[in-house]
Amino acid sequence: MSELDIKLQTFIVDPSVLTSKEHVYELPQLSHERRIFVPATLVAAIRDNVVDEVLRYFAWPRVYYHIPKPSPECLEIIMGLARYQYERENVEEIIYPLERLALPRNVKDILLEEYSFLKRHSALLLRFRRTIQHFKNLGVSTIDVTNKLKDHKENIFGRVGFGRVKGLRWIVAFLLNAAGCLAQEPLWSIVGISNFILAVFDP
Repeated sequence: MSELDIKLQTFIVDPSVLTSKEHVYELPQLSHERRIFVPATLVAAIRDNVVDEVLRYFAWPRVYYHIPKPSPECLEIIMGLARYQYERENVEEIIYPLERLALPRNVKDILLEEYSFLKRHSALLLRFRRTIQHFKNLGVSTIDVTNKLKDHKENIFGRVGFGRVKGLRWIVAFLLNAAGCLAQEPLWSIVGISNFILAVFDP
């Protein structure tokens, strides 16, 4: 099994997914075939009734002010997912750059949890690319291969299970070392990168 296949077995959900009830309602179905986690700080924000303030940092401003607040049913689904807290050894390289960004503490902690999960485990499931922009601001090497993979995305996302989810636009991000991937993986044969990158797909 290649590194990419291993990464596709487990996901952590970005807060941006909460901006769409359709996306949230698909999570229980997706969880039948893989493990899905949520940042522990996002759960705390829901519990403390400040989730709306958190979401504005994970959706683009032009979109955020036109979307309804998450319904109680959506919040319940998110609260039912396994929770993940970051491990400091996985985030050492971004802790200090992150402290220089003008973001609320809970938003910074969510980014730490997501980055730690990517380093330690698997993939990040998003609706918007704003989190990717936060990572770029932290100096994380990022590459978007959406267009380059357009002829291969059905094969890749068929493994994830998104092929059965119609009408929804998802983004999946991985932090990978190309040296650990099989040469026949379409991502690496097209991109040709040999160091750690954050790869973004838009199925």
